Amino acid sequence: MTDTMRFKKGATIIHEGTTGSNAYLILSGSVEVYKKVGDEKLVLSRLVKGNIFGEMSLVDDKPRSATLAALQDTEVRILSRERFESMLEQNPRAVIPLLKQVFQRVRYLNQIVTALCVQSSTCLLYTSQSPRDGETHIVCRLLLENVWGGGGG
Repeated sequence: MTDTMRFKKGATIIHEGTTGSNAYLILSGSVEVYKKVGDEKLVLSRLVKGNIFGEMSLVDDKPRSATLAALQDTEVRILSRERFESMLEQNPRAVIPLLKQVFQRVRYLNQIVTALCVQSSTCLLYTSQSPRDGETHIVCRLLLENVWGGGGG
């Protein structure tokens, strides 16, 4: 059985940095995805009916990467990690729509990074292995210097 939840306009649905194990499908309404950078609110995306969010928590236990708030009264269908794993076992094709949205976001982010790097000759992309968890990080000096004001070093 799938559960639904309703959020009033302005309600926070997910807090950045918290953990969770659910993804959400927007049935009605819209959601804003944002991060706080210092005192600034950096809007990353606006999601509408049919979009899925929180999907990373279905496969890992890392903290949420952004905050999501309802831009208007919003209803969502909840997909738990347990249900997702069951779908993978019983009917793997059922998760294809979710995977398509994830891949679409990766492509979009690749376009953004490419466009930002083309705008600046100071852009340097590199990968490095994190000694703590083995993740590969891609860093764009343009983002560090111009967006967050950090020293690109």
